[in-house]
Amino acid sequence: MNKLIVVLVLLVFVSVFAVMNAASVSVNFFFIKMNISLALVIFVSALIGAIIVFLISLFDKFKKLKETDKIKKKLRECEAELAKLKVENVEKENNEIIQKQME
Repeated sequence: MNKLIVVLVLLVFVSVFAVMNAASVSVNFFFIKMNISLALVIFVSALIGAIIVFLISLFDKFKKLKETDKIKKKLRECEAELAKLKVENVEKENNEIIQKQME
């Protein structure tokens, strides 16, 4: 919810800023030169920035998901080993009790 509020506030800020700067500007993009509205340049730049941030965060989420899966696998292995050790410990205690009773 907080992220949505921050995004909406930024969207309003960029929109107001773009509308206040609606003059036509000359833009050079590699070999192309064109005159377009500064508001359009601002919107497109903000959109490209948002897409880049989204892709980076998506990559980070996948990385964390992979790490979480690795940790869960390790946890399952440790739990299995603990269960095995508990069984071995009970067997050892039972053997000790039996040996004491035989003496």
